[in-house]
Amino acid sequence: MKGLVKYARGKGHMEVREVPERALADTEVRIQMKAAGIYGSDLHIYYIYYDKIKIPIRAPVVVGHEFSGRIVAVGSVVEQVRIGASVTAMLSVRVCGVCRYCRTEFYNLVLQSY
Repeated sequence: MKGLVKYARGKGHMEVREVPERALADTEVRIQMKAAGIYGSDLHIYYIYYDKIKIPIRAPVVVGHEFSGRIVAVGSVVEQVRIGASVTAMLSVRVCGVCRYCRTEFYNLVLQSY
């Protein structure tokens, strides 16, 4: 499969590369990507802020965590989703579990300061 890979530290050093597909764990699903977006942290990873970003990363790393697609395989213990279902990523870094947005699973509405 292909992925946008940050392959070395410093500004730039990103390109679309062939990435080996790893074995699917029992609790995981495999998603065939249909669309992906560029997020602010991806820009920070590309530019000079790579060494200062608060998210710990090590090159090489595939970037791009805003995506949508379809489930094409499920692990042996996965029961709540099915092959062919449309999915997207949940982008919350932290979930408090206490506020009304977390309790109603509207995590994308939580205002957080980092």
